[in-house]
Amino acid sequence: MKFLIQFIIFILIFCFLMWFGGKVGLFNSNIEVVNASRICPTAAVPVGQRDVSHYTLGREEETDSSPCHGRYGDDLCQMYKVYHSYGPTVEICASNEFPENTVLVIGDNMKCIVKDTMNSRYKNRIDIATMDYEESRLWGVQVLDVSVVP
Repeated sequence: MKFLIQFIIFILIFCFLMWFGGKVGLFNSNIEVVNASRICPTAAVPVGQRDVSHYTLGREEETDSSPCHGRYGDDLCQMYKVYHSYGPTVEICASNEFPENTVLVIGDNMKCIVKDTMNSRYKNRIDIATMDYEESRLWGVQVLDVSVVP
């Protein structure tokens, strides 16, 4: 219960700061923080069910020779740490179907921002970034409803 209350308070503060502040640069980085109306949606547009998996940032076995850098040049390991510094409210994900910076709602309430692409053989899959190999392994592949935040 305490976690839920903290989570709700964090979301409200985060949304206010996003609305009020626009963009934030941390650690001399060009980490983009998207507009609050995209993170705190009033209505997302359903696009159907997709296979959803996890991948581990920093593991060459699951990515490529630069495992912390996404297709669009972002340092995803640093971005993950910033996004998760107050709790996992917004995930980083990879998709070949949706363009960069698209905000997705996956399942009931998981939100992610597309910051990477996947191997070309995955057409309709979304890959959620994590730093925990065991969490990725245990998640497996799940078929979940996906919506796009306009």
